[in-house]
Amino acid sequence: MRAHADYWAREYLEDKARDLGDLYFLTKEDRYARRVALILNRFAEVYPGYVYRFDYPFRQKLFAPYAQSRVPGVPGDYRTARWTWWAYMDISLDLLRAYDGLQDWPGWKTFADGNTRQRIEKDFFEPMVEFVLGFKDDATNMSMGMWRSAIYAGRVWSHPQWVHEAVRRYERLLETRFLYDGHWMETADSYAEQTQGGLQVVMEAADGYSDPPGYANPVDGRRFDDLSLRRLTSGYNIAEQLIGAVRFPDSRLLPVNDTWSVDGKTQYWRQSGDKPRDRMEPVLLPATGLAVLGGGEGEHQIHAYLDYTMGAHHKHYDALSIGLWANGRELLSDIGYTWTNYRLHWATSTMAHNAVVVDGGNSGLDRMHTGHRLRTFVVDPEGLQLASVAAAPTAYPGIATRYRRTLALVGTDSRDAYLIDIFQVDGGSRHDYLLHGCRDADTDASATGVDLKPFEGTLLNNGIEFSLPQSFQHPNPSGFGFGFIRNLRSGNVSGNLTLDFRLRAQPESGTRTLVTGVEPATLFVGDAPDVRRAKEINGNLEKSTAPLFCLQRRGEHLQSIFIATHEPVNGKPKIKRIDAQQSNGVLLLKVDRGATDADSASPIDWFAMALDEPTTASFSTSNGPLQFGGDYGMVRTDAAKNVLNAWLVAGTKLSFGGKTLTGRCGWSGQVLRHGNDSLHTGAQGYFDIDQNVEQKQVGPFMLRFADGTFWPFNVVAIERLPQGSRVHVREKPAFQIGDGKTRLLAFPQREIDGDKLAFDMTEVVRLHRSQ
Repeated sequence: MRAHADYWAREYLEDKARDLGDLYFLTKEDRYARRVALILNRFAEVYPGYVYRFDYPFRQKLFAPYAQSRVPGVPGDYRTARWTWWAYMDISLDLLRAYDGLQDWPGWKTFADGNTRQRIEKDFFEPMVEFVLGFKDDATNMSMGMWRSAIYAGRVWSHPQWVHEAVRRYERLLETRFLYDGHWMETADSYAEQTQGGLQVVMEAADGYSDPPGYANPVDGRRFDDLSLRRLTSGYNIAEQLIGAVRFPDSRLLPVNDTWSVDGKTQYWRQSGDKPRDRMEPVLLPATGLAVLGGGEGEHQIHAYLDYTMGAHHKHYDALSIGLWANGRELLSDIGYTWTNYRLHWATSTMAHNAVVVDGGNSGLDRMHTGHRLRTFVVDPEGLQLASVAAAPTAYPGIATRYRRTLALVGTDSRDAYLIDIFQVDGGSRHDYLLHGCRDADTDASATGVDLKPFEGTLLNNGIEFSLPQSFQHPNPSGFGFGFIRNLRSGNVSGNLTLDFRLRAQPESGTRTLVTGVEPATLFVGDAPDVRRAKEINGNLEKSTAPLFCLQRRGEHLQSIFIATHEPVNGKPKIKRIDAQQSNGVLLLKVDRGATDADSASPIDWFAMALDEPTTASFSTSNGPLQFGGDYGMVRTDAAKNVLNAWLVAGTKLSFGGKTLTGRCGWSGQVLRHGNDSLHTGAQGYFDIDQNVEQKQVGPFMLRFADGTFWPFNVVAIERLPQGSRVHVREKPAFQIGDGKTRLLAFPQREIDGDKLAFDMTEVVRLHRSQ
C-alpha cells in the first residue's frame, strides 16, 4: 500500500507542477514559480536513486537497483521502467511543461543553493530521456508519444541530438511499419487511428524547430531549419483516408480485430466525428486484407465486408470472417476489442466470428502476409459486387487444403440488396459454420426446416475442460471458445434451412439467412457471450448473451460447401427460396426473389461459380438452358423471364434467355517496368506490362512475385503504350529489384530470390437493361 501511495503522490505532484507552471506563465506571480521549483528540485534530488521496475498488470512485480538500468529477465521492449510502469511514458511531459513555463523566472539564481536548474537538467531530465532513448526502438503504436516527449525535451533544454534522434525514428517508422496500401501494420483500426494521432502529435511537437546556429547532427550530418515533418509524411493523409473508407455508414470504425466497438468506447472516424456517411461505396484494402461491398445513400446504405486481414499484432483468429450492416445497424456482428476476462478466451477466437471452424480449433494467423490470397474483387454499382479470398495455407495448415470464401452483393442498397455467401472447405473431420447476429440490441433467433430439441452436451472437442476465466491472460487451448456457448438446441438437417435473427424491440428488423445443399448436417442454436453489452464490466459477462447459429458437418476427409444468402430484413423478406445444382465443377445458385402476387411468377437471379479453376458447364433451368464458361457469372431475370442484367467475370461465355456475353477471361503476362511517379490523379504508381489491356471494367492488378506471392493493386487507369500497356494503380509499388533479388520495403520486409514480375488481370463483361 505504501508503494501504491507513493506512486499516486508522484502523479499528484506531477499534475500540480504542470498547473502551477501554467499559472506562472500566465500571471508571472513568484509564488507559483517557487512551488514548481520546489517540486522539480526535490525530484532531481531523489530521482538518481529510483529503482528500475517491471510493473505489468497481473504479473509479479520485479525490481533492479538504481545502478542497473534493466530488470533481469524482462524483455527489452520498454517493460523496464523507472518513472511510470511503461518506459514509453517515462519522459514526463507534465514536468517538462512545468519547467518550460519558468524559463524566464528570475528566482532561479537565488533559489536553494543556486544550482537548481543544473541539477534538474543533469540529475533528472537528462537521465530520464537518455534512459528511454537507450532502448532498441521497436517502432510501435506507442513510440510516437515517446518521440514527442524527446522532441519537447530537446527544445526545452536545447539538446538538438534528442530532436534528431526522434525524427530519425519517426522516418524509419514511416518507411518500415506501414503496409503497401498505406495502412498501419496492425490491421485493427483503433490502433491505426492511435498511430495517426501519434504521428500528429510528433508533427506538432517538431513544427517550426530550428537547430542552434552552426549545428550539424554527428550521426547523419543533417541540420533542421523551420522543420515541418508534415512535408516528410506524404502517406499520412492516405492512411487516414483508408481508415475512413471502410467505416460503417454511421461512421464507426470497422470492429475487426482489436478495434473498440463496446458501448461507451465505440470509436468513430476522426475526420467525421459521429456524423453519418452520406453514401456507401465499395472499397478494397489489398494489403490490409479487407474487401468492403456496399452501396446506397442515407438510411438505405448497406455495408458488407470480407475480413481476410493479416499479421499477428492485435489480430483475431478470424480467417475469412464476414459482417453485415443495413437498416441503420450492424446485423451480422464482430465483437471487436475488449479488455475483460473474455478477451483472449472468447473475443479473439474463431468461434466468436462469422466464420468456419475446422476440427473445433482456432484458425491460424497469416503472420507474413503471404497466405491469404485475394482471388477476385469486382464492383459494378448497377447491381453486382464480388469478392473471393482463399486462405488454406495459413488458416488451418496441415488440415485444410481448401479454405475459400466468396461473397456477392446483389442489388444497389438496403431496400433490395442481399449477400450471397459460398464457403468452400476441404480437409479435417468437422466443419462448423457460425453466424452471430446483432451485438448491440436484444436479438431472437429462430430456424425453419429443422426440428430443434435440447442438447445436453457442448461443442467442445473431447479432452478440453472448460471453466469461466478469471483473467484475460493465459489463453486456454485452441477451441476453448466453444465452451462459452450454452443453452444449446440441435436438430438434423435434411433439406433447405431458414435462419432468422430479429431485434426483440423491432421484430420486423433483422436478417434472414437461407441455406441450401449442406445436408447431412446438424444445426445448433445457442447463446454466446455478448461482450459488447457487458460494457467492459467483468461482472456483466455471464448476464450478457446473444443467440448464434452453428451449422456443423462431420466426416472423414470432409469436403463442405456452405451455400447461403443473407438478406437484411426490414419488414417482409424478399427472397422466397434458394436452390443449387452442380455440373462439371460449376455451382449454379438459383435465388427466387419472390412475387408480389401469389399467383405470379417470380423474378429470379442466377449465380454461377467455378468451384476450382475456370471451366465450362451447361444447365437445364426453369427459364431454359444456361451455358457458362469461366470463373463467375450472374443473370437477373424479371417475372416474365426477361434478362434484365448479366455479368461475366473472368469468363469466355454466358448464354441465357436469348442473351449471350462473351469474353477472354482476362490478361496474364510479364511486368516490364514499374514506378512510383504516376501522373494520374489518385494513383501512386504504375506497371508497364507486355499485354494490350482494353479500356473496360477490370478487376485488380494482381502482381505476382518470383516466389508466387501475390500483391493486388486497385486499378486507377489504363494507358496504351506502343508495346503493351501502362496500368496506373492506387497503391505504391513498395519494392526494389536488383542483383537477382526482390526486396519488399513495406511491412513486413523480406527478400525474395528472383527479380521477375508477372501479373494477372480479370476482365468483366456486362449487360444492362438498356443494352
